[in-house]
Amino acid sequence: MKHFLNFYLICLLVALAACSTEDDENQKNDTLSKVTISGFIQKGPYLSGTSIELIELDTNLVQTGRSFNSQIVDNNGKFEIKGIELLSPYVEIKADGFYFNEVSGAVSTERLVLNCIADVTQNSNINVNVLSTLEKYRIEFLVENGASFADAKKQAQQDVLALFEMEKTDIAFSEQLNIAETGDDNSILLAASIILQGKRNVAALSELLSNISLDIKADGKLDNTLLGRDLINDVKNMDLVSVKSNIEKRYSDLGTPVSLPGFESKVTNFISKTPFEYTLSIQYPDSGEFGRNLLALADGEFVSTYIHYSLRALVPDGMTAKVVFKNTSPIVGLTKGSLVQYGTPEELEKWRIVNNSTDRIEWAAKSGVSDVDRKITLQGTGSGIFEIYENDSKEPIRTFSIAWGMTNEIAFLYPENGKYGPNLMALPDKSVLEKDKKYSIAVKIPSIFLFSYNVYLIQTAGTGKIEYLETSNEWETCNYNNVSNMLGLGCSQSGASTDIAVWFTGEGELKLDENEFGLPNLQKTKTFTWK
Repeated sequence: MKHFLNFYLICLLVALAACSTEDDENQKNDTLSKVTISGFIQKGPYLSGTSIELIELDTNLVQTGRSFNSQIVDNNGKFEIKGIELLSPYVEIKADGFYFNEVSGAVSTERLVLNCIADVTQNSNINVNVLSTLEKYRIEFLVENGASFADAKKQAQQDVLALFEMEKTDIAFSEQLNIAETGDDNSILLAASIILQGKRNVAALSELLSNISLDIKADGKLDNTLLGRDLINDVKNMDLVSVKSNIEKRYSDLGTPVSLPGFESKVTNFISKTPFEYTLSIQYPDSGEFGRNLLALADGEFVSTYIHYSLRALVPDGMTAKVVFKNTSPIVGLTKGSLVQYGTPEELEKWRIVNNSTDRIEWAAKSGVSDVDRKITLQGTGSGIFEIYENDSKEPIRTFSIAWGMTNEIAFLYPENGKYGPNLMALPDKSVLEKDKKYSIAVKIPSIFLFSYNVYLIQTAGTGKIEYLETSNEWETCNYNNVSNMLGLGCSQSGASTDIAVWFTGEGELKLDENEFGLPNLQKTKTFTWK
């Protein structure tokens, strides 16, 4: 019996040794041949010194405990990890460093971490970027729930692209995309990179990437509308021409000029189609540092003279504001009312004067200044019209009139809207009118007025016609001349409020002449077209 047991133990030891030898052989067979992993780390291009860590993952995308380290050695973002042996084809590449910010045109002041999960048997050239970073948690979730790695990669990529309204089923894997190469696929990466960067610093961008990645992990959809709002708010008014110039200059300065993919249409497509709400707007507070804000006054409001007012706007970064003031004050005696502006050189620079003539002042808010203000006083007795333009609009987003001085109203007032529609007297010169739509010709005549006031609508071109509703007339005189195609309106009643409904058929052009005192040198003219 003892001899039998000894024989049994000897046989067991031999069998175990054989199994051990077989396992070692299988492990050797499973080991991939030595590979070199290389690629680019890109937000904009990462800088020399960026640390690179390659982490081996098993089939469940769990770390095996094996990793390799390297770093970027040039400012183009290129890295290389030579001759490594991997037991698994799945790796995570993590990059930690400074990068060129394509929106600001400057190198980041903080480090940003980007990562990528890839199968090195598919391609050993692996780029790390914002798309690969956003996909990470989604890929891990899908694999954990039974998806193959290849299917998880494709699904995660499509989910991420959907956030940016850039779905494309035949796009290359995200780790194959390069912002410095042409092609539609690469344009998607560059557009997404710009949208994510926005005007954020590194800390804000890092938080955004993390929050989006975690939000889409389980269902592939961005459920947090605040994150989507942040995306559209930052990119809506971005200067894409400057962004392109920044990137081209960066690569040119590095000695590697590039032809960029056409990313602009991808960004504008996101802006126009995203379901996330744009919430930023220019604000005009009721008051400013110097007093009541003239830009917040109601249409037709009377204000006091010789006290300080503010000309204030809160302008979000990337938006523009322009204000036009037209002095419509009548001459009283030998003088007329005026708007006077004050300020230190710094204050004057916030609202840059782009036009300053006798009866017209134009201010433009300085780029990058969020709170613009200017000290203003109104002197004498007078009236004026403010026009506010936003984001380089051709037409004012708001037009309103004010008067100052004596409370017995010696100024003409032009309400923004009359009884019948938009007031032609308050519309800017060269406005385009809608045919068959009713408009008003409305004017508040001063209480102290000893002259005649006349308005003439003269058709200068087109086959259409000026029409008016005679029963709506509140003018003292109203005549239409069929020969000259002219509607003439007149009033000499102090304090009268005049109005009449007019509209236009077909297509045409007209000139509106306004004469406040019956004197040729005081005539004001503007033109309109309708169609």
